[in-house]
Amino acid sequence: MSRGGEDFDGQVARLQGLLAALDGVGEPAAADAARELVQVVIEMHGMALSELMSLIGEAGAQPADTLPPKLAANPRVRGLLLLHDLHPDDLATRAGQALDRLRPHLAVQGVRAELAGVANGAVRVTLTASGQKSNRPSAEVLRREIEETLLDMAPDATDLVIDGLETASGAQEVYVPISAIARAG
Repeated sequence: MSRGGEDFDGQVARLQGLLAALDGVGEPAAADAARELVQVVIEMHGMALSELMSLIGEAGAQPADTLPPKLAANPRVRGLLLLHDLHPDDLATRAGQALDRLRPHLAVQGVRAELAGVANGAVRVTLTASGQKSNRPSAEVLRREIEETLLDMAPDATDLVIDGLETASGAQEVYVPISAIARAG
């Protein structure tokens, strides 16, 4: 048996031992929750592996190097790859891809986003204004859009720092209608 097989068999035995130990837990609710947690994780892995098998089947006779990007693009498979540190792209690449996905949406709103860098798991994004403030969303909306997109592509980021958020948002500009300042005649 190969070394990898021994490791796998050992992990299976360990899992079985831990599940058996749940029977000895004095809190039935805690034991039930732990069993359900294991079941959910297994089901999630099963869904991701099903998607993986479908993608492999669809690849057919295509060159092998076309498969990793397809696997990484699938949300279920991407999550599994990230969970097990098998994703083909590093954090900086995935953070850049998240911004690439968001860039057209932000451009319509008069905001430009650039990846300033990634250090120790923290992603730094710089925002600049590129249009009229009247088109720009609030700082809160901008932050949420960036966080959600980054979380989808790079959930392993430990922090997100957004420079220029207040300046790039439309929150600071206040419009006063001309009728409010014109003299009543």
